[in-house]
Amino acid sequence: MRAEPGYEEVLELAGLRVEVDIKDSKKQAAEKLIDKGIRLGKIPPEDRESKLARYTERSGWVKYGIERQVLSGELPGDSFLCKPLQLGSSALERLAILEALGFNEGNIKGSIVFGSKHRYDRKVQESDRFFRSTEEEQREQLKRLLDDAKTNQANEEKRKKEAARVAGIERMSGGDVERVVEWFESCAESLRQDGYVLSSMVNLESSREKAELVKGSIAELRQYFPDLRYPSGLSVLDYLSETYGADSTAAVLVGAQVVGTGKVYTLGLDWATVYRKLDSSDSRSY
Repeated sequence: MRAEPGYEEVLELAGLRVEVDIKDSKKQAAEKLIDKGIRLGKIPPEDRESKLARYTERSGWVKYGIERQVLSGELPGDSFLCKPLQLGSSALERLAILEALGFNEGNIKGSIVFGSKHRYDRKVQESDRFFRSTEEEQREQLKRLLDDAKTNQANEEKRKKEAARVAGIERMSGGDVERVVEWFESCAESLRQDGYVLSSMVNLESSREKAELVKGSIAELRQYFPDLRYPSGLSVLDYLSETYGADSTAAVLVGAQVVGTGKVYTLGLDWATVYRKLDSSDSRSY
C-alpha cells in the first residue's frame, strides 16, 4: 500500500493532522489545568493568558493519550483524526495516520496489548536492559518481579475484600448506617439483660447475606455457623462446647464487632460477635 502513487503526500498530510491534533489537545489540557488553578485560587485570573504558553509546552504527555484513544477507538468527535480513522474512510489515509503517530508492523500489536505505544516502548526498553544484564542481575530482577507480583496480588485481594465489606454494609444498612448501628447496640443490650456475656468477636470465613441475631444451643449453632473460627483456626463453637457443654445456650450476632460496653466497633457481614448465656452455676458477670 505504501507503494501506491501519492502515498508520500498522504503521509505528509497525515503528519500535519497529527501535529495539529496534538497541538490542539495540548492547549486544551493546559487550559483545563489553568482554569482549575484559578477555581482553587492558586492562579490569579489575570495570569491566565501569560501562563497558557508555558503550560501548553509542558503538556506533551497528551500525545500518549491520543495514542491510547486511537488504539481503543475512543477519539473525541472534535479530534482532527476522528473522521479519517472511521471505518469507510480511505485505508491509505488510516495507515498514514497510524505511521505518523509512530505505529508500524513491529509495534502495533504490542501497543494494543499494553494500551499505548509509550507503554509498549517502555516494556521493550526494560526487556532489552534485562537481557543485557548479567545472570545474577537477572535473578535479582526476577525475584523483585515475583515479590512485586505477590504484593500486588495481596493488595488486590485486600481491595476486593474491603469493597465486599463496604457493599455488605451498604446492603444491610440501606444507606442508614446510624440505624443499623442502633439495631446492633439494641441487640447487645437485650442480650445483656437476658444474662448473656460477650465471648468473642471473630471473622467469618465467608460473608453472610444479612445481619442477624441467632440464639440456640451451642450444638445447634455449630451446625449453622461452621465457619466461626479464631485467628488460630480453632472453631469458636467447638471451644465453647468443650468448655461449657454442647447444651449450653449461646448467641451469634452477625454483621458487627460489638465490644463489651455494647458499642459497635466495626461493621461488616464477615464479622460476628459471639455471646454465651450464663447459667445458675456460673458466677461470672457481664
